Amino acid sequence: RYYIASYTGHTRDLDFSWETYGEKVNKELVGTLGNFVYRTILFAQRNYGKVPDGTIDEEITKHIKESTQTIRLSLD
Repeated sequence: RYYIASYTGHTRDLDFSWETYGEKVNKELVGTLGNFVYRTILFAQRNYGKVPDGTIDEEITKHIKESTQTIRLSLD
């Protein structure tokens, strides 16, 4: 969905390729998310002297594992 919504050529047909899809997702989504997490951790470290301990919700962990499995099966 992100790839299609962010595609700049809305006035013409989408020229889809898995290579372009992977590049766009890795560069824009993964890169941006990684940068955000890095800056957030750096902010906490600089301003508060440490990164606060967090808790992991087991329901979220379970949902992530199930979603990952569903995606893997869909790609096969």
